Amino acid sequence: MENEIKFSMKVWNTLNMTKGCIATEVKPIKDENRKWIAIYPLDEGDNRGRYKYFEIELSRKIIDNDLDWFDQDEIKEEIFIHSLSELNTLLETKNLNPLSFDVPWKFNYPYHY
Repeated sequence: MENEIKFSMKVWNTLNMTKGCIATEVKPIKDENRKWIAIYPLDEGDNRGRYKYFEIELSRKIIDNDLDWFDQDEIKEEIFIHSLSELNTLLETKNLNPLSFDVPWKFNYPYHY
């Protein structure tokens, strides 16, 4: 079913009820990096979409040394999503399991929107 919620209920509630970010860590392109996928809820009136899908990859040196950073080059992809159906399709296309997502601190996700 296209509009079926495929996340765990805890994660779905974080995203939609408390309007919090959810994230998962995935294999980085470069071994010396770490990479995360995050999904952010957007304000209801936002004409860009309902959710924002975000990929970020950072050097382990930045993470391990708590260095300040922010550079658009570390953002690998940013997609605005308009519906649950679009979100499910995107995750399937990217071969991401919705059940791998959880609250960001579980994966030491470093980016704060």
